[in-house]
Amino acid sequence: MEGSGARLVPGNVDYCIVGYPVRGSASPSIYNRFFKERGLGLRYGVCELPNRVRVPQFLEEARARLRGFNVTIPYKETVLGLLDDVDPVAVDIGAVNTVKTGDGRLWGTNTDWLGFVEPLLEMAGPPERERSVIVGAGGAARAAAYALVERGLSCDIHVYGRRPERLRGFEEHAEGRGWGRCVETHLVEGGVLRDREALEGAGLLVNATPLGSYAYPGRMPVEPTLLHSGLIVFDMVYNPVVTPLIRAAMEAGAVVVDGLCMLVWQARENIRIWTGLEAEVHELRRYALDFLEGAQG
Repeated sequence: MEGSGARLVPGNVDYCIVGYPVRGSASPSIYNRFFKERGLGLRYGVCELPNRVRVPQFLEEARARLRGFNVTIPYKETVLGLLDDVDPVAVDIGAVNTVKTGDGRLWGTNTDWLGFVEPLLEMAGPPERERSVIVGAGGAARAAAYALVERGLSCDIHVYGRRPERLRGFEEHAEGRGWGRCVETHLVEGGVLRDREALEGAGLLVNATPLGSYAYPGRMPVEPTLLHSGLIVFDMVYNPVVTPLIRAAMEAGAVVVDGLCMLVWQARENIRIWTGLEAEVHELRRYALDFLEGAQG
């Protein structure tokens, strides 16, 4: 795989997830279980690309060998400008997480925003307060902000991040796509929000960082004493399902939505895009939980 002539797309698969790192992803288990139980004869694999230099090569191989693929950290924004066609939603968000191939072309869209907003409304309902706080400034954060504006849930969105250039890019993109009036960005030391005023009066807190995941165990994107019962807390991390943030939010009396909801809701949409079939989120969640339980022992 490291040699210049090595193939990047896994052999004998129809779909895959591309990013770095992705070896611990639950996506292969979700899609492969669905494909098997529906008798489709399709396979979903994993492709890790340790740097952006290999992305163009991956896309050319995918064009010829795959039916579609998912894109995750850190390539959701990189891929956007390299595809043949991108739908308006992905352009407005500025990130692609789902690609379908056909007739030698690569078509990209973004299902993260639906994976965010649909379980938010179904599991928690609309936030009772206008102000929303997002920690993180990458593609998933953009999807969340776009969803809040698109569905009319918030036009007072505060985005906190640790990298000035990412925050500038977030703000410039939002302004360029017509929803910048709803967004204000803030630099936060070390990526952990400790400003009490930030969450006072907020109705929604979204963690769009990997803090609290298996790769960053025990860590939280906000100081736990800032959490309160008037919040909905949506943690995009799904492994573990009960993150330190989710646990602290429940203890504070907040309503919580875990990252597994986002994963399976967007997976349902991906399946519809790729195969035209409808999947039930409860069955996809069961597949993911089976994988996570097996991975933990």
